[in-house]
Amino acid sequence: MRAQLMDVGHHELETRVAGASSLILFLELERGLEESLSPTGDRSLSPELRTRIAEIASREGVLACVMDRRSLSEMKALIEDPRLVYVANQGMEIEGPAFHFAHPEALQCRSAIEALGQKLSGLPLLFPEISIESRSLALNIDFSRCPAQAAEELTALVRALVPADHADLIATLHGSRFEIRLRIDWDYGHAMRWILGRIKSPDTAIVTIGGEEIEGGVDGAIPAPTANEGAGADKTSSSDVAAFLGWLDERWQERVEMSPDSPEVGPERPALSIKEASPILNVRLRRAAMGRKRSGGG
Repeated sequence: MRAQLMDVGHHELETRVAGASSLILFLELERGLEESLSPTGDRSLSPELRTRIAEIASREGVLACVMDRRSLSEMKALIEDPRLVYVANQGMEIEGPAFHFAHPEALQCRSAIEALGQKLSGLPLLFPEISIESRSLALNIDFSRCPAQAAEELTALVRALVPADHADLIATLHGSRFEIRLRIDWDYGHAMRWILGRIKSPDTAIVTIGGEEIEGGVDGAIPAPTANEGAGADKTSSSDVAAFLGWLDERWQERVEMSPDSPEVGPERPALSIKEASPILNVRLRRAAMGRKRSGGG
């Protein structure tokens, strides 16, 4: 029933897909995670969603990109498929069948995260209620179970260790969780544009499933209907995402099966053409990083 509603209610997306030479999907994995039944309470992808992602990634003319703040290894632990493009560490690392990108400045500044992690290693002794999650290019501190006074003390401590003018790191408070990341001018939007720069197909349909940063990451992208319904994007369930991917997969298979001489789609079947990754961007990023170090006296 849900697929039928999408089919009727989202003509712009259906029309765009029907006339496209290729299809690129940007999917934020966090939108499809659900609580597992394991004793640790880890979140995982449902079998249904895993199957839907694998199906659409296997289609002719489709590039499926999964995105997350987790590291590359953590993302592959959630879903591993050689046909996928992984956009890890909020876009600072990209790996796919045809290209690889690691932000050079992020690799240079990783030592700042490691040094902070060592400083925080004894923090649970002072605040037993907290949990610290260490990732390759980020640290997460969850203090949701702390009493009010302890939460205030912890907040003051983190602000002292990572002040607003810290040269390499930035600490962002999300409710009762601190996220500490590298201070680098790079995000999902930059990563999405980098990927699109590798695509030679002239008329690509771009579909996004994620938060505002991903929805607005590139011009011309069409947000999935699941991201704008009901209680909002944060309430999108794993089954919602799976249902939409099933609908999108059906629309794309219809596009592939269209008659080659149809005047609506042109003479060619859809195909994805990817350029070789250019080293120019890496050179520019290194030069920009060096310039910032010099201007800051480092």
